Amino acid sequence: MPFDNTDDYHEDAFDPALPPSDDSSTADLEQSSNDTSEQSQPAHAEPIRDQPLANELPLKHLHSTSLVFDLFAHVRSYLFPLIFGLAGAANGNTGLLIVSGILFIPAVARSTFRYFTLRYRIEDAHFYVDQGFIFRNTRTIPIDRIQNIDLTQNVLHRILKVAEVKVETASGTEAEAVLRVLSMEEVDALRKAIFAGKQSVNRQTTKLEIKSTPAAAEHTESLSPVDQPAGFTSENDQPDTEEVWKIPFGDLVKAGIASNRGLVMLGIGLVTFDQFMENGYETVFAFLSDYLPEDTGSQRFYLQAIAASVLGFILLRVVGILWYVLRFFGFRLQQRGDDLRLSCGLLTKVSATVPRKRIQFISVQQNLIMRWFGVATIRVETAGGATNASKPNQAIGKTWFMPVIPLAKVPELVNRLRPGIDWNMDRFEFQGLSPRASTRLVRIGLVQTLLFAMAVAGADCYFTRTWDTQALIWGGIAGLAALPALILFALKKAASRKYARIENGVVYRTGVFGRKTSVTFFDKLQTVACSQTPFDRRWGMATLAIDTAAAGPAGHRIVTPYLDAEFANRELDALRRLAVTTAS
Repeated sequence: MPFDNTDDYHEDAFDPALPPSDDSSTADLEQSSNDTSEQSQPAHAEPIRDQPLANELPLKHLHSTSLVFDLFAHVRSYLFPLIFGLAGAANGNTGLLIVSGILFIPAVARSTFRYFTLRYRIEDAHFYVDQGFIFRNTRTIPIDRIQNIDLTQNVLHRILKVAEVKVETASGTEAEAVLRVLSMEEVDALRKAIFAGKQSVNRQTTKLEIKSTPAAAEHTESLSPVDQPAGFTSENDQPDTEEVWKIPFGDLVKAGIASNRGLVMLGIGLVTFDQFMENGYETVFAFLSDYLPEDTGSQRFYLQAIAASVLGFILLRVVGILWYVLRFFGFRLQQRGDDLRLSCGLLTKVSATVPRKRIQFISVQQNLIMRWFGVATIRVETAGGATNASKPNQAIGKTWFMPVIPLAKVPELVNRLRPGIDWNMDRFEFQGLSPRASTRLVRIGLVQTLLFAMAVAGADCYFTRTWDTQALIWGGIAGLAALPALILFALKKAASRKYARIENGVVYRTGVFGRKTSVTFFDKLQTVACSQTPFDRRWGMATLAIDTAAAGPAGHRIVTPYLDAEFANRELDALRRLAVTTAS
C-alpha cells in the first residue's frame, strides 16, 4: 500500500525541540552564523526559507488527467439518459440524443472549472483546499483531525500511476476532501506532509502539557503507538504490519451464491431485454420448450414457467458470484498498531483504514445459505456518522468490513477487534423474552392468518367478478394452509430473540432463517431507553433500545421488544450506571 512507505521519513529531521549538538566545532559554527545574521538584519526579522518545512506542502494542483477522471465520474450519473438517447437515435429519433447531449454540458463545465481552480496546500498545521475563481471557497481541515487517507484505483488509474484520494476525519458521512486525481508521487508527498504535521502538533501539545503539570511528563513516557491517530504512526515507533486474514477465492464464490446482489442488475437486464426485443419473453419460453418433453399436454406452460424460474435463479447466483469476485478479489485485512487496513478489488482497487479504537458496534451476520455453507459476514460501525454504500472506501471499511469468513474464525477476528470480549455464544448468558411473549406472538400470527385468508378471498372475487361461497372456501383453504407456518414462525421468532449483558458490553441476537448477532460496549453507549405501548402495558412488557454514536451501517439495531417490564427497567438503570462509569 502506498501509505506504508515511510522509510525515507525521519522525525528528527525537522524536530525543532532537538537539543544542540555537543560538537564544539558545530557550536562555534552556529555561533558565528548567529553573529553574522544579527549584524545583517533587524532583530525582529524572520529567517528566509527557500524550501518549505517537512510539515508543510506548497500550493499544488491536481494531476493533468484529473479533468478526464472527474468528467467520467460526473458522466456516470447521466448514463441512463445517454443509453436511451442512443437507443432513440438508433430508431431514428434524434431528439432524445440531443437532449442527452445537452445534459452533458453542465458536467463538462463543472469538471473543467474544478480542474483549473482546485488547489491544495498544507500550512500552519492545517490542510487547505481552495476552489473557485470569482467566488472562492477555502476548506480548512486541522491536521490533527485527519484520521484516514484512502485511495481508489481502477484499471486506468493503475496504468497512469494515479489515484483518487479521500481525506477523512472522524465526523460526517462524506470525505472532508476528495482529490481526483493525484500522481502516486504526490500522494506520497501529501501523506508525509500530513504525518509530519501531526507529529509536530503532538509534540507542541506535549510540551504545553509538561509546562502546565509535572504529571504530563510521566504521561509522555508511557505513550504507545496505539495512542497515535489512525494511519500515521512512524514505522520506528510502531510494530510491523501483520497479516490478519486473506479471503480465499472459494469463500468469495460461496458468498456470491448466498447473496442477492445480482437481483437489481438482473431485473434491469430483463426490462431492457423486453423493451428492445420483440416478443422477448415469448422467445425465451419457446427456447425453453425445445428442452422439455413433448408429451406434456396442458402442463407445458407450467413447466416452462418452472424452467424459466430455475434459469433466473442460476443467473442470479452467477451475477452474485461475479459481483463478489470483482469487488473483493484479493481482499486483505492487515493490522498495524491500532489500525486495521483493508484492500481489495479486481478492476477497481480500494483501500481503507478502520481505527480499532473508534469501533463502536460489531455485527456478525448470516443468511440462510451462509448458514448452510458455514460462513458469515462481519460489519462494524465507527464514530462519525453513517456510511454511504455508494462510496467504495466507506462501504469496504464498514458495510463490508469482512464480506465473508468461516464461522469458526469469527471469534478470533472479533476478539482482535475488541480485546477481552471473548466471543463465545455458549458462554453468554442470554436473557430470553417475557414468558408471555410466545403467546402474544402466536395471537399476532392468528390475526395475520385471518388477514391472509381475507386477502385470498378478496382476490378471488376481484378476478371472477362474483361474490359467492367459492371465494370463502378458497380463503379458508389458504388460511388453514398458512396457519401452521405462521404459528411456527411466531414461536421461532420468540425463541430467536436473545439479549445478554456481558463483562464489557451488550450482545443482541435475532433471526429465524438468517441470523444477526451484534455487540456494543458500555463505553460507547450514547442513549439507553425503555418504552411501552398500551399493548405492552397490558402484557407487562417493555422494549429496551440502545444506541451508539454511529448511524447504523451494520443494519442491525439493538432494540429488544417483548421483554419483561421489570427486567427491562432494571437493565435500563444498570446500563445507565455502566455507561457513566466506563466513560469516566
